[in-house]
Amino acid sequence: MCFPIHQKIWEAKLQVLSSFPNDVQEGLNYGFFILPANNRAGKFLDDERSFKEYNIDTKAGLEFKFKKRVYRQMSIDFAQVRKNHSKSNLRSLLDAIKSKDASKVEKLLSDKLIDPNFVAESIGEVCCRPPIFYFRIW
Repeated sequence: MCFPIHQKIWEAKLQVLSSFPNDVQEGLNYGFFILPANNRAGKFLDDERSFKEYNIDTKAGLEFKFKKRVYRQMSIDFAQVRKNHSKSNLRSLLDAIKSKDASKVEKLLSDKLIDPNFVAESIGEVCCRPPIFYFRIW
């Protein structure tokens, strides 16, 4: 797919989601990811901006994929992140969200570095991930 450089990323995202044959659950948790290139880290593009606002190298390319937290330029012990990303911590995050306890949610997200974009299989929210699509900006 090709998108004009002045198009808003949100509009392009809706266009891509509508091109899938089936409804994609958790479709709003997908986004355009600019691949790392020229000693620059990869990142998700902000939906409210246009492609023109990003200095996108046409060779770098974009991926449309499920949004996850990108750990970059942070001194993080990934073993500790994997340890904290346990079922019990995810369950306590869900419970805090359901009970609208903002301070506990903030503590779990900042102190324990839990990624909030996970699939909660216990309540039946399963995300169907489509294959990665590459896009060209013109």
